[in-house]
Amino acid sequence: MQQLKTEVVIQIPETHVVIEKTQLEELKQQAEPEWVSGLSWLSEQTGIKSPQQLKEKLLYPFRKELEDFVYYPKNTGETWRFNTAYMKAWLRKSFVRVVK
Repeated sequence: MQQLKTEVVIQIPETHVVIEKTQLEELKQQAEPEWVSGLSWLSEQTGIKSPQQLKEKLLYPFRKELEDFVYYPKNTGETWRFNTAYMKAWLRKSFVRVVK
């Protein structure tokens, strides 16, 4: 069997770079404007306007799944806090279950 060895040169414009996919994903997560947000942010993400409905339809029913990246207030006056990157990923993955 014959083999042919060749060299290919690909020019990349100065306006572009080549990076690994994993590095791109890390950069996307770092580009989040805020990495921790509250109920108003979650309302914007889901379209559920009422804080009470957010709690009843999303936050309490899925609490075991969300506890690693959602702060559930323990006392009156404390605010809900969400790690936006993890919460967005969970919402994408769980969309069908959440909208039922």
